[in-house]
Amino acid sequence: MKRTVLDEARTLMRRRKFHYAITLLESHSANYKGSFEFYLALGTSCLYVGDEGNAVKYYDLAREIKIQNTELLLGQAVIFLRRGATERAIEYYMEVLNISPGNETARAAMEFIRTVKDYTDICKLKDTGEIKNYYPPLGFNPDIVRNCVLLGLLAGIAISISIVTCSVASSKKTPATDDFDPIALTSDEQKNAVQDDLGGSYVDDYILDDKQINKSYEDAIKLFKAKRENAALVEINRLTYSNASSSIKVKASNLKEQLFKDPKTHADRDPEFSTLRDNYSWEDVVDKNTGGLKNLFRDCYVVWVGKIANIETSPDGSWKCTLLVYNKEFNKFFGYLTVNFDSAQPSVNEENPIAILGRLRPEGGKFCMDGRVVFQSIKNSDLYELLSKLNL
Repeated sequence: MKRTVLDEARTLMRRRKFHYAITLLESHSANYKGSFEFYLALGTSCLYVGDEGNAVKYYDLAREIKIQNTELLLGQAVIFLRRGATERAIEYYMEVLNISPGNETARAAMEFIRTVKDYTDICKLKDTGEIKNYYPPLGFNPDIVRNCVLLGLLAGIAISISIVTCSVASSKKTPATDDFDPIALTSDEQKNAVQDDLGGSYVDDYILDDKQINKSYEDAIKLFKAKRENAALVEINRLTYSNASSSIKVKASNLKEQLFKDPKTHADRDPEFSTLRDNYSWEDVVDKNTGGLKNLFRDCYVVWVGKIANIETSPDGSWKCTLLVYNKEFNKFFGYLTVNFDSAQPSVNEENPIAILGRLRPEGGKFCMDGRVVFQSIKNSDLYELLSKLNL
């Protein structure tokens, strides 16, 4: 039986791949308008990634359809708890216990609330991440079970046939991205690449035919193997926000998980000025009609130049600023956006030109950048020389 988009999204949620679940669901929003399960899954996913605003929005939409649901009530209750509204949280936890008297999450949360002296206690819980103990439970992560089984099997194999395994492995051609080899589309997926349940109100950014979808997927794999991850991400986004079938979108999402990773440790690895390929300009990424970020360039890295203003530093060391974006010759102004940095502020000032490498993401109908690296010089010529060397 063919799995639905909601089935695939719930699988991603159990695997704690919340960003990918959100992307998959949002790309099918027109198909699931008015669906309780759709809004519920989006609300819980947004809650887990820390997007409280959208979590509230989707939970409220779900609540308009159905109230008596433990996942919904637990999600809304913990949002009240996060905000220090403990009385409202208790009301919702009591509703959960009316539906499910033995609910451990609700009981544990109410026990914590009983011990709360002031909002500082809740802040500590948020800072440590322990507040997630009171989020709607997702069940066992199948990746953990799978990995445990694989480790056991691999241990046995390593003891018995390690020499044979090593010799066979060494004879194989090593892919450009080490041990990850994207799963090719099946013949059935290639023949039926277009989503077959469009209905009359389906809305996509990109309407593609079977041939175009297959080519986009093939291009994504080729670019990934060539270590052109930014360009690969553009093709993945093209599929995600297209009329491609759900199974192809899931495979594209799995490929996206492998982008920008250290080949040895598999930890996240941001590009640097010297390693970023396929840079995109302001004119490339901005939707002229809305001023927002085109979905095609969602999560892409860019190097943009300009001047900064409105520097704000937080107590935790993070900081943000407004980047006024120019071309590298500084004779054309494009626009401005907020740039957020998790790390401590380097020695920068608002007078000199600057280059910032960061990752683009939508925010409040517009978009922002999560900054990674900055380069600033007293002279424009130094900055221009750097960008010219990098072909940016």
